[in-house]
Amino acid sequence: MHCGGARQGAIASRSILSLLCMASPTPPPSSHELLPLPQLPEPLAPLSDLDLPPHLAVILDGNARWAKQRSLPSAMGHEAGVQSLKSLIAHCVALPPVQTLTVYAFSAENWGRPATEVNALMNLIAKTLDAEANELHRNGVRLKFIGDRERLPESLWRRCDAEEAREPPSTVRLLLVIALSYGSRQAIARAAQRLAERAAAGELDASTIDEEKFAAELRRTACGPPSDPDLVLRTGGRQRLSNFLCFEGAYAELATTECLWPDFDATVLAAVLKTYTERRRTLGVR
Repeated sequence: MHCGGARQGAIASRSILSLLCMASPTPPPSSHELLPLPQLPEPLAPLSDLDLPPHLAVILDGNARWAKQRSLPSAMGHEAGVQSLKSLIAHCVALPPVQTLTVYAFSAENWGRPATEVNALMNLIAKTLDAEANELHRNGVRLKFIGDRERLPESLWRRCDAEEAREPPSTVRLLLVIALSYGSRQAIARAAQRLAERAAAGELDASTIDEEKFAAELRRTACGPPSDPDLVLRTGGRQRLSNFLCFEGAYAELATTECLWPDFDATVLAAVLKTYTERRRTLGVR
């Protein structure tokens, strides 16, 4: 699958509010009221009644390459990627079958990047949360963060904690799971360590540990999403999981697109979702 078209310059300046309200002439409601459901873009409208993935997970890849193609600093690629994420959230809010969206925003391995790039990414994440969290809430989006938040700047992980503790929207239209400082192998190791500690303390019988208990421990340690993904999508042409949801995604459908993340739009999303609806998921049985 390829990109659905070049990004219009005006889109980059839109907030989630403009995407969801579609320039409605009525003023936005108060922070205690939900905004109306947005109108789906034409490519996605025919899919709204189909069997779409309840949990969509996305590896947001290609920001730096997008910037390099335009002789721009990588930070501008990440900023452009935020606009694509805003659009994706808006589209998922408008697609009732999609109940959870998990996005791979910053991996455990990303800490090995140059300090200037890491700092820029941390600042961008914090800035985006400050700018968009209230609006997301008014649109029925609940936030959850997974990963090793102890490595994050204190102000950022405290911000993540505050958003998770926030009173849920009156109607939760979408659970948005943001993977920050996340690595699946690291999460699995941490869950295994916690189970071993609990067994050693006599809190549980080690012989009773099974897949269900292990999955529950991953969720309990805040290192895993609350449900398994049904579809894992990677943009940017790479065809690997890159340490993303290795345990939870064991039976997820996989999809890749050549489209670099900042160019991701409703046309590309529609093509990906359509291929999902055409697959027959047997989960290993007949």
